[in-house]
Amino acid sequence: MTATQGAASPPGRPRGAKHRRSGDPVRCALVMPGLGAGGTERVVSIIANGWAERGWGVSVFAFAPANETPYYTFHPKVAVHRLGLAPSPYPALQATFMIARRIAALRKALRQLSPDIVVSFLTRTNVNTIIAAAGMGLPVVVSERNNPELQDVGIWWNWLRARTYPRAFGLVTMTRGALEFIPEALRQRGWVIPNPVIHPSVPARRPGKGVLTAVGRLVPQKGFDILLSAFAEIAPAFPEWKLVIWGDGPERANLEQIRDRLDLGRRVELPGLSARPGSWMETADAFVLSSRFEGWGNVLTEAMAAGLPVVSFDCPWGPRDMIEDGVVWLARRPATT
Repeated sequence: MTATQGAASPPGRPRGAKHRRSGDPVRCALVMPGLGAGGTERVVSIIANGWAERGWGVSVFAFAPANETPYYTFHPKVAVHRLGLAPSPYPALQATFMIARRIAALRKALRQLSPDIVVSFLTRTNVNTIIAAAGMGLPVVVSERNNPELQDVGIWWNWLRARTYPRAFGLVTMTRGALEFIPEALRQRGWVIPNPVIHPSVPARRPGKGVLTAVGRLVPQKGFDILLSAFAEIAPAFPEWKLVIWGDGPERANLEQIRDRLDLGRRVELPGLSARPGSWMETADAFVLSSRFEGWGNVLTEAMAAGLPVVSFDCPWGPRDMIEDGVVWLARRPATT
């Protein structure tokens, strides 16, 4: 897969940006909310490691506690900066104060590093990064990692996105559908770049124990409630198969209740996070993606790279861009509510 661009030529260098001397390594800053097990963190680790191997100076900034260990491994030459002030639910006034503190902390860090380019990930972090870099002459590229049409970031963040994104140097989405959602003025400075995937090291032969696997944060977007209902319908016809849903999140209790109500207690497991990134593939015989919507669908790409049989909902937008119906079974589009 190759990147496509919304404009006929790259955007120019922002006014006031400093010029790098020939021969100096490129200094890049990557900004994301945390260091957890999500798809964004996975992609940032791949990008950071690849750039470090090229000899670039790479710094990752995350609003993570000082003692937090990244779930994904970074190249020894990647500098990981934990800024603290992790995003959490706060009352409105306190939330505003915390956002201001995050912006101030990031602005101080960017001023000290003085990178050649800043790339930020996820809507709220993108907004914070654009504000933090204001007036510093730093080109900021923002990356939308989800489906901006269906992801509910709230009225306030939608308002801020509409007013800050036009100040970005450029924007990256993973699908053409996501780019089409962006206002025309910014779309001209946008690129469609699908997510990279590292070819997994997995056994050539599947375990053969009848394990249908799903992976993702336990949130409504991932559609695991739909998956449980669908599995309950076919379970009697396939008594040797079980469903394993890897991941954690706020929907765990609800999903466990649905599982028990459907009398699937012995057929469905929710073991939490896998011990190592991608280790879920070692026990999987087939993979299913049940999301209501996606930005891309990293785990689907990883499952395909591992040679797993795959079933996916035709959710907007990622799966349709990466798989061919008939080669991989593309199920009907699910409801998004």
